[in-house]
Amino acid sequence: MDKYSEAPVRPFRPGWVPTLVVLALLPGLIALGCWQLGRAEEKRVLLATYAERRVEAPIATAQLLSKEDNAFRRVHLYGRFDAEHSVLLDNRMRDGKPGVELLQPFHDQASGLWLLINRCLLYTSPSPRDQRG
Repeated sequence: MDKYSEAPVRPFRPGWVPTLVVLALLPGLIALGCWQLGRAEEKRVLLATYAERRVEAPIATAQLLSKEDNAFRRVHLYGRFDAEHSVLLDNRMRDGKPGVELLQPFHDQASGLWLLINRCLLYTSPSPRDQRG
């Protein structure tokens, strides 16, 4: 026999304070769980919509203006980029690698509109400051 088998077994009896705290928090935790499940469904629908848009035929700029949500739509453009007014968004990550996003204005000749286009992610090496642990 070891020393632990001789100890008397006491039944679990939580006090009133922990019981009241759990009972007070339980409705809020259940509500948060329901919200999270609803949000997961919203995200599944959103990702399915974006996947559909990636395979659709490109649309003209005039059609783009008539639609409310244009995220991930393919658009047919003809014009030029304005490299002088480029914008770099710092502190971006893709596949665990740091970089900056290059945004450039684009003048569409067919519609005369200026559009801000995300050209690419330019990967950067981490600075020595970031590598210190």
